Formats: sequence, structure tokens, C-alpha cells
Amino acid sequence: MGGSAYAWYRSGTAGIDRLTGLAVPFEASMALGKSARLTFVPKAVFLNSGQLVLPDTPVGKPLLGSLYDSASTAPTQQFATGFGGELQFRTNTFSIAAGYSPYGFPVSNAIGRAQWRPGNWHFTLFGGRDSVKETMLSYAGMRDPGSTTGQIWGGVVTTGGGIRFDSGDEKAGLYVQGEGYDVTGYHVLANRKYAGTMGAYFRVGNWEDYGSLNIGGTMFGEHFDYNERGYTYGLGGYFSPNAYFLAAVPVTWKGHWKENLHYVINGAIGIQTFQEDKQLYFPLDQTYQNGVPSQACTPYCGLQVNSNTGANYAFDTQVSYHVNEHWYVGGFMAANNTNNYNYVQGGAFARYTFKPQVQTVEAPTGLFPIEGFRPMRVP
Repeated sequence: MGGSAYAWYRSGTAGIDRLTGLAVPFEASMALGKSARLTFVPKAVFLNSGQLVLPDTPVGKPLLGSLYDSASTAPTQQFATGFGGELQFRTNTFSIAAGYSPYGFPVSNAIGRAQWRPGNWHFTLFGGRDSVKETMLSYAGMRDPGSTTGQIWGGVVTTGGGIRFDSGDEKAGLYVQGEGYDVTGYHVLANRKYAGTMGAYFRVGNWEDYGSLNIGGTMFGEHFDYNERGYTYGLGGYFSPNAYFLAAVPVTWKGHWKENLHYVINGAIGIQTFQEDKQLYFPLDQTYQNGVPSQACTPYCGLQVNSNTGANYAFDTQVSYHVNEHWYVGGFMAANNTNNYNYVQGGAFARYTFKPQVQTVEAPTGLFPIEGFRPMRVP
């Protein structure tokens, strides 16, 4: 059994795409014999996008929902609070989970995922349905501040899957992955996403008293059929470039101090480039689109074509301390500028194992995944 608490921050414009969140998940897990594991993970989530401030020099441009920057009064700050979770079942080769995005959000969705590694060999098939957690609009949905009825839109989910190939061990290996998804939401333009990843890694060194160092290279690319980074009524409010490419060099240090303290540090630096296509302000509502002032339609009455190339960084770390034969406590943090925004997250956890854990330098480490399927054995 265990519990965590973590907070995150996404950069952006207050009240629109900026997002501060807090999640408090709890987990209860049990082994079913020696071949399966059942886990229940309920989670409370609290979201805040900040207070929208209208510009001093409006041009009649749509900002949020059907609200324009020429509005005389700024909208009320929006919050979202909900309670969701999932039930997981896992074996050595097959895993499945079913759950619900936080109930209490303006838009809630059934979610789930599965993965299968036939014969525990090199190939893994995976699929699922999950929330797009980038912004308040994409994750929870929002009420249109420009309408008198407070109409709701957003709550975006991806539904699809893919295949992954892995070859190697902890010393060296390579991987290739391809995936595709339908991206849908409540009164949101339907979209499709295609992505691919490939990379390799090798161990630079292993120091028995301290830890091991791995270095590698990775490339990632994705494509969306439509640009839905806008926050007007009918768009999803998530980063969806026509073309995106990332090349990076990841470095991983897995270390320990004596037997009880284990930690992992991941870092990567690289370059990313993307191009966003143009998009109407209101692709699902022709009446709204016809009502956009002409001064906001130069040269195009919607989101403009946009491109950017720049440096990319990513960092995450986790530490676990074995307090006694039953308890692990620790913390984690992460930061990156992947996509078109900066993101930072941090939190802490405590876990209790009913069976005593005999601690060694190699394992168990207590370094559980922050999210995802619970491992068959204490890691």
C-alpha cells in the first residue's frame, strides 16, 4: 500500500493555457499467487489555470471559448476538482487497466490501456484511451466564458495503440516504436495523431560501490492532421503540430548509497523543430466563424502557420529510502521544454510492503514507476 502527492506547473498565458495542478493518488496492490498482480489506484486531482487578464489594446481577436479580447470584463477564474482512478491487472506478459478520468471535471471520460508481450519476446503490442493532460481545456474541459449559458467543451482523449520492438539488456540495446491515435473531445474537432520513436543506449561504466552510467541517442517524430493549439470553442487546446521532430542524447545514472538509499537521474539535451498548420478559430460553428471581426482575420481568420526550431532539455530524478523492512519513502521531480512550453513537476511518496524486504545494493530499490502499471515484484 502507498500514497503520493505531487504538483506540476505548465507555462503559458494565465486563464488560457497556463496550468497548475495537484494530484494525490493512493494505491493498494496484491500479488495473486506468483503469476499475477491486482492493483487499485484512486486519485484526487485539483487544477487551476489562473486569472485571465484582458489586453490593453484589443483587436477583436477570439481568446477563450467565444470570448474576445475586446470584452469589457475579464471572466471568472476557472478551477477543476475531481476524483478518478483505475483498476489494474498484470501478468508477466499481459497487462490491462480500466478506469475513469476525474469525476467532477466539466468533462469526464472512461479510460483504459493494455499491453501484451507475446512469449515475453522482443515485441510489445499496446493500446488504450487516456486524457490529454496539457491544459485545463484538454484535460478537464472548460465552460465558455463568452456564452450566457456557460456551454462546455474540451476534455480531450486519445484512443489507439501501437507496437514496440526492444532488443538488448541493461548493458546495451535498441528500440523502435510506432503508434497512432484518434484524438477526440466534447464539441472538439476530431483529430488524428501518428508518432514514431527509435533509439539506442549502452553502458559507459559500472561502479559497484556507487552505480552505473548509461548514454544513448533517440529520435522522435509526430504528425497531427489538424492544429488544435487554439482555445476557442471547438478546438482542443493541445499542442498538435503538422510536423514535429526531436533528436536528443539521453544520459542515465542509477546510483545508491550503501544498501538503503537508491536513486536514478535521467537527463537529455537535444534539438527540436516543429511546424503548425493554420486553423479556423471556430471549425465546428460557422455562425461563430462568420462573426469574427475582419481586423482579427489578417491574413487568415484563425490560427496562423507557425514554425520553430530550438534547444530541447529534459530532466527527471527519483530517490527512495528503505526506512525499515516494511517502509519505503522518497521523492521525485522532473522538468522539460518538450513541445512548445516549459513543464516542471515534483512530489513525494510513502509505501508499505506487507512482506518484509531484505535490502541489498542491487535490489529491491523501492523505485516504483510514478505512473503506469505496478511492477510484478517490488523493483
